[in-house]
Amino acid sequence: MSRVHVTPNASLALAPNCFPRKHLSMKWMALMCFAMSFLAGLTPAKLRAEHELQAIIDSLEPYQAKSEWKGKVVIVGSGSVAGLAEMWSREVKAFHNDAVLEAVGGGSEFGLEHLLTKPEDVAAVTRPLEQADVEKLKSAGMKEPVAIIVGLDALAVFVHPKNPMQSITPDQFRKIYCNSDKFGKCANWGALGLAESFEAKPVVVYDRGASSGTQVYAERYLLQGEKVRADAQNKDSNLAVVDAVAADEGGICIAPLYLKSDKVKALPLAIGERMITADESSILLGQYPLLRPICLVFDRGGKPETVTNIKTMLQYVLSREGQLDAVKAGYFPLNIDQIRQQQDVLGLEMVR
Repeated sequence: MSRVHVTPNASLALAPNCFPRKHLSMKWMALMCFAMSFLAGLTPAKLRAEHELQAIIDSLEPYQAKSEWKGKVVIVGSGSVAGLAEMWSREVKAFHNDAVLEAVGGGSEFGLEHLLTKPEDVAAVTRPLEQADVEKLKSAGMKEPVAIIVGLDALAVFVHPKNPMQSITPDQFRKIYCNSDKFGKCANWGALGLAESFEAKPVVVYDRGASSGTQVYAERYLLQGEKVRADAQNKDSNLAVVDAVAADEGGICIAPLYLKSDKVKALPLAIGERMITADESSILLGQYPLLRPICLVFDRGGKPETVTNIKTMLQYVLSREGQLDAVKAGYFPLNIDQIRQQQDVLGLEMVR
C-alpha cells in the first residue's frame, strides 16, 4: 500500500500515485493536516502518538465502489453523529452521484426508538448496543438488527477554568453525578476538599438528558447502573452543555473531548496512582479509558435494496476516506483489525 508520511510539523509528503484521483490526494492532505495539527509539539508522548496514528492510517484501505447506491439512506439519532453523517453525505458523492444520505438528530435513544416504527432506517448510537436493545428491536419486527462500530468518541470531564480541581477520580465522579446515596453526596465543592471561594459553591451538573447516549453511557458504565442526579440541568446539545459549564464556575459536565477549548478545563483522570490527561496523545497510546463506540444500527435482514444501500454506505464509512471524515469531525479512527471485524459482520470483502 502507498504510504502517506506525516511529519511532526504537520506537513505532508505523499508517495507517488498514492491516489488515482487528484481530488482524493487533496482531501487526504487537508484531513491529515487537521488530524495532526495537535502534534506540532515534539514531546515524546506526542511523537509516540504520531507514530501510532501513522500506523493506523497506513493500514486503512482506500474506498473502492463495489456496488451501486441509488436511493436514500436515513440516519437518525445522536446529534453529534448527525453532523458527521452530513460530511459523509457530501464526500460520498465523489463515488456515488445518485446517493442520498439524510441525517436527523434527537439523541441515541431517540434513534433506537425511531427504528421501532421505521426499521428501514439507521440509528446512530454513541454507546454499545446491548442484548436488551436487540430483543426490543426484534419484537418490533426487525429480523436481524446489528450494530456496526464506525469510530470512537472520547469523553472528557469539564469544569470551569477557575475551578481549582486538578484531577478527578472515579469515586469523585460518582459522588458528584449519582442521584442516590450509594457513593455519597456532593452538594458543594467543599465536599471534595476545595477551599476558599469554592468551599460553599454548589456543584451544578449539566447534562444532555435521558434521550442522549452520553447520559445513558454515564449511567450504565460509569455510575454502575445508577441514575444521574435529578437536579442535573439538561441541555439540547453537547455544545450547549459545555457552554453552560463555561458560564458557571460551579458547573461540571461530561462531553466529547473535541469540544475542549480555553473556555473550560478538561480534568485529568486519577486512576490509582496514574494521572491520565484528557488529550489525543493519551487516547492514541491506549491509556485513556473514557472511549465509547460510535455505532450505526440497522436491520441486516431487511429489504434487499435497502440493505444494499446501507452496506454500501458503511463500506465507505469504514474506508480510509470515511475514517478520515471521522477524524476531521473530532472522532478517532478504528484500526485495521477493528475495521475487519465490522466488515465481517457486514459480509463485505476487504483487500487483505
